[in-house]
Amino acid sequence: MRAKNLLRWPRAGFRLSWLEGQALSPPADGLVTPLSAALLGLILLLAAAIRLALIAHAPAFVLFGDSAEFYVTGQHLAQNGEFPLPLKRAPLYPLFLAGVAAALGPRLEVAALMQHILGLGTVVLTYLLGALTFGRVVGLLAAFGVAINGSLLLMEHTINAEALFTPLLLA
Repeated sequence: MRAKNLLRWPRAGFRLSWLEGQALSPPADGLVTPLSAALLGLILLLAAAIRLALIAHAPAFVLFGDSAEFYVTGQHLAQNGEFPLPLKRAPLYPLFLAGVAAALGPRLEVAALMQHILGLGTVVLTYLLGALTFGRVVGLLAAFGVAINGSLLLMEHTINAEALFTPLLLA
């Protein structure tokens, strides 16, 4: 599919005219070069260091509302096989929490650690999407932004469904 078809917003009348006629394809020399791989590695090291510092100095926590309901449902599923989730809630995140609790233990810190690992995956997926769409430099800048974004870090550190759905949407 051509970029001009993907980037039109007909209702708003907005177009990225400078991209019209260009297909979304990887750069001629590939998405990853030795230099971009090294820089992405440094960004991932920074992201991991920030996440480890957060894990070491701040307790993971459950927010009221959706967060608590997802956590309780995941714990019930892991402990006794019950899945008391209302129909208005998406089932994937409680299933993720139940899998983490069954495999690694029912502690909040373990769930937060797994979500931080998903956050590192989000950094890599952001690079790939940025590099595929606008080039490696943009991909690296976007990955750096995701690596140090405070709201994403807090999202990963709380029991929050977006920690799972963000990398899934990027993939």
